[in-house]
Amino acid sequence: ARDPAAGRPVLVKRITGTTGKARATDALGLDHPGIVRTRRWMVYEGDLWVVRDVVRGKNLRQHLVALGKRPDTET
Repeated sequence: ARDPAAGRPVLVKRITGTTGKARATDALGLDHPGIVRTRRWMVYEGDLWVVRDVVRGKNLRQHLVALGKRPDTET
């Protein structure tokens, strides 16, 4: 998606579960170069949606594989 106010791409993710709103609210206060910034959250038709900055590049699993390490397969 694109943030019309900032003119930049963002990731919009639907969060399920009962702790989503509290976690999304906590994420708004995080400010660290190693953490993707959460811009806002909203409830639409009963679902929680979180808006985050887009980070281009590899995810953690891809990075570990590139280093020759075996990522944990359990979540």
